[in-house]
Amino acid sequence: YFAMEFLYGTTLIEHLKKIKGQRMAINVMGIVASKIADSIQQIHYAGFAHNDIKPENVMFRQTVIAGGDLVPVLIDFGAAERHRQVEFDAMTCQYSSLEKLEVVSGSKPPETNNPQKSDVWSLGVMFYQMLTGKVPFPGNSPKAVSDSIRNKRPDPIRAVVKDVPESLDKFILHDCLAIQPAHRPRADEIAHYFKRLV
Repeated sequence: YFAMEFLYGTTLIEHLKKIKGQRMAINVMGIVASKIADSIQQIHYAGFAHNDIKPENVMFRQTVIAGGDLVPVLIDFGAAERHRQVEFDAMTCQYSSLEKLEVVSGSKPPETNNPQKSDVWSLGVMFYQMLTGKVPFPGNSPKAVSDSIRNKRPDPIRAVVKDVPESLDKFILHDCLAIQPAHRPRADEIAHYFKRLV
C-alpha cells in the first residue's frame, strides 16, 4: 500500500473560483508561484518532468484562510517521465506547449519535445491564469485551443490587470511562454524571480 499525506486544502483551480474575478493578488500569486517552481525544480533536478502541470494538479496543504500560510503541493505524477524519455502519454491541451502539440499531431518527431521546457510553458499558462482569471489560449474545443496556441499570442496581462508590473508581464509572456523552448527559463530561475518579486 501507499502511505500518502492528507491535504486539507482545495485545489488551486477551486481556490481561484472562490476569489473575486478568479484572480490572485500579485503578492499572493508570487508566493504560490515561487513554491510551485521550487517543487518543479526538484523534479527536474532528479531528471524527471511532471508533464501535466495545471491548477487542478496543485493542492494546498491546509485550508486557505485570509492571512494564513499558502503551501501549495504539486500532485498527480501519473504522466511524469524521465527528461531523456521523449514519448509522453498525457496532456491537458490548454496547458500544453506548442512543441508538445506538434509531436502529438505527428507534424514533428518526439525528440523535438523537451519535457522539462514544456513544464515551464505549462507554468507560464498557469501563472497567467492566476493573475488574470483566464487562460492565455482559450477555445471551446481541443482543436480551437490548439489553433490558438499555434497561431496567436496572448493579450498582455497588463491589459487585464493594470497594476501588474511590466517586468512580470514580460517574464510570463516572453520568457515562460517563449515559442522557442531554449528561450524559456529553468524552474530554479522562475523560483528565484518570484522570490525577489515578493
